[in-house]
Amino acid sequence: MDPLPHEPKTLREFAEADLRRAARLIIKVQDEIDPQFRFSTPQGDYHLAVMLPTDDDERRAMLRRVSAFMAWKQALGFTLANELIEPDCVYCLGVTAKDVCACFSRIRRQPKPWTKHSFGPIEWLERAQIGQEMIDLVNAGVIFHRRAGAIFPQS
Repeated sequence: MDPLPHEPKTLREFAEADLRRAARLIIKVQDEIDPQFRFSTPQGDYHLAVMLPTDDDERRAMLRRVSAFMAWKQALGFTLANELIEPDCVYCLGVTAKDVCACFSRIRRQPKPWTKHSFGPIEWLERAQIGQEMIDLVNAGVIFHRRAGAIFPQS
């Protein structure tokens, strides 16, 4: 899948750009990818790939660590690109304190090797179709940051 033809400026454009980047990574490694986070902070963007365990308690613990990282870096928002099994697709979720968006592109797994032609057109979800678990990372990070700030005042 080709890169976005221009520099992203809106959350929706960042989500699409990061979906396209994840698709290119799938093509490069010819395998599944780990969840790919991009955090927007006052100091610049940070990229982080993490494994999200299937066990609910371990998954929540990993998401708490991601949220703590966001708080530490004073993240203004994030994107998360990953794969889904049903539908078989690559997706990207974009979240700020004021906005949420998500898009996906279906993957045709045969024939292999995968190429940019293995990915369907980009489709966008309505807000009501987007789950709350990942969106809450922004709010949890802000709360964590406020608590830490009360304990460790920033100079």
